[in-house]
Amino acid sequence: NAYSVYAVDVDGDGDMDVLSASYNDDKIAWYENYTPGPTDVSGVISSNTTWTALSSSYIVTGNVMVNEGVTLTIEAGSEVRFTPLLDDQSGGEDQNRPELRVYGTLIANGTATDTIVFTSNAESPASGDWYGIYLRDSNASGSFKYNNIAYATYGIRTYSTYGSTSDTTWITNSRIHHSGTGIYIYYSYRYDVIADNVLHDLSGNGIYMGYSSKNGSGIIRDNKILKSNSTSIGVEYKDTYHIYGNMIDGGNGNEMHLESSKSITARSNTIQNKNDTGMYIESSTGNATSQWKVVSNVIKDNGYYGVYINRASVNVDSNTISGHNQYGVYIETNFESPAADTLRYNTIINNDNYGIRVNNYAGPFVQYNNLYGHTSYDYYNYATTGNELDARYNFWGTATTAEMNTGSNPKDIAKIYDKYDDSNKGFVNYGQYRASDVTIVPSDTTAPATPTGQVATPGDAQIVLTWTANSESDLASYKVYGGTSASPTTLLETVTAGTETYTHSSLTNGTIYYYRISTVDNSSNESSVTSDVSSLPHDTGGSYSLSSDGSDDYLDVSDDP
Repeated sequence: NAYSVYAVDVDGDGDMDVLSASYNDDKIAWYENYTPGPTDVSGVISSNTTWTALSSSYIVTGNVMVNEGVTLTIEAGSEVRFTPLLDDQSGGEDQNRPELRVYGTLIANGTATDTIVFTSNAESPASGDWYGIYLRDSNASGSFKYNNIAYATYGIRTYSTYGSTSDTTWITNSRIHHSGTGIYIYYSYRYDVIADNVLHDLSGNGIYMGYSSKNGSGIIRDNKILKSNSTSIGVEYKDTYHIYGNMIDGGNGNEMHLESSKSITARSNTIQNKNDTGMYIESSTGNATSQWKVVSNVIKDNGYYGVYINRASVNVDSNTISGHNQYGVYIETNFESPAADTLRYNTIINNDNYGIRVNNYAGPFVQYNNLYGHTSYDYYNYATTGNELDARYNFWGTATTAEMNTGSNPKDIAKIYDKYDDSNKGFVNYGQYRASDVTIVPSDTTAPATPTGQVATPGDAQIVLTWTANSESDLASYKVYGGTSASPTTLLETVTAGTETYTHSSLTNGTIYYYRISTVDNSSNESSVTSDVSSLPHDTGGSYSLSSDGSDDYLDVSDDP
């Protein structure tokens, strides 16, 4: 977006420099000893480095490794191209494919108008031409905003980035496509934010978060995952995850696989047109701290089941589940894994075979649902316990309701398979059935307002943050992000609603610290963050003075607050 660009030897050192002026501000940028791209890169980066837009494209001919403690910053508008199927370092995860391997920090933050491109350098690129961006081990970190990543084996992969939930990895507003797996995070104890991305035409997983010994939390929100040929969103062995507002459409494999974690909420997602199960949920028993929640999703037209629940206690509420080739909802568990499942206020209609199937030791609580339009049975009780199953207050469609209204109850109902069809099975109690469709009230999807009035007050090795209380009645908490760089992404603290202050202590005097704050409501909707507020801790009881040596010294005093 430069207004004017001039190449000139400004400092008389015999090398060409670049001056540029922009529409966007009143500054002139000077790039000393400018070398125009393309620029070949390979090997170890051992000191802080910036790849500039003016020097791109960067051609990665072999593995680039960012050492621990080193930061590689890639400017907005830069382009990084990887030599296809050739690694002149012959190392890393794949000796035949170059990769960007990070043991330190990678900052790749583009903008809406100036994305950062990572792609193959082939004339006819193909998925798997290069390995991917790989963050490895505990000291690796990264921020990825407005990236365009294509033709890799993995778009972004992290491994053994332990840390804690005070460390945040951001992958936002990016496009990852024509690759193997889009985002693959394994053994992360951090807080991962995967938001507002478009992932499409992937031969593997869309987003996979796995195996962290039930550590590590995060948000997967407002992503579009189109034509992923394995699991579109997978979360396994994590702490707390909120998955909401995503669109999953097309491809093979399961759409969403949730397993063996402490707390999972999947809300307001659209899941459709996959050739397998819409939502595959297993093994909360022995792992979860409370019922997992599946709320206000649209799950339709998938190849097998709408929702499959195995050995898990799940609250399935206010969803639309329709058009599947087998069952709408299939629930089972075993004797060793008791589960408590609740299905309320769902519309489960027009699935082939069964609306709800219950197997083995499962015994769900099924009330206030619309449940009709299935080829074989609306409710198929194949549980082995022989217990009565509570299915009161549901609407069973006009034909079944007419059948229930004829003669006395209870009785054998054509669309319900229970003890009247097999004496070893329990009775499905359909009492107090509804005469018409149950009204489904959608869940809250509106984020609270961004906090206001934030003030940072310095002290000795500490900064006290205060802000104005939000007025929402369903406000749950405030999140405070902070660090020594502008626009911080590290989560410092989650502050319970009703408290509008946070003290950041054990700081280094004389260092500027930056802060941003967001709000979260009871439905896990998070607001946008505030603009930065900053302060500089210092010894407030100290004595200070100004001095001058009489040469080129000045003090600029402003009346700005």
